[in-house]
Amino acid sequence: MGELYLRKEKSLWQTKKKLKRVFKSTKLKIILFVSILGFSYTFIFSSDSYLKIWSLEDKKEYLQRTYLEEEVQQKKISDSINALKNNDKFTIEKKAREKFSMTKQNETLYKILPKK
Repeated sequence: MGELYLRKEKSLWQTKKKLKRVFKSTKLKIILFVSILGFSYTFIFSSDSYLKIWSLEDKKEYLQRTYLEEEVQQKKISDSINALKNNDKFTIEKKAREKFSMTKQNETLYKILPKK
């Protein structure tokens, strides 16, 4: 009665033979191909794909850098505006000299032209 419930051990050779038979099956090859194709589609071409996430992260970094640069530039401009509004004589004189080529009395102005 004890022999009825014991499972016979399969030899290594029988197991390898079964595995070879399974891998030679065309159905399994088709299933593997379709599943690999499905996974590659989801990882590469879908809306949540790795490539899209990677490109969006690059775009995010670029936008953050641009935002910081623009913030610094805005700060400089607002400081310049505040200085002009508060009648800061040094800033007003500097802007007049740079932008409008104004000079003081008995002062000679030299302009350096860029090479063509």
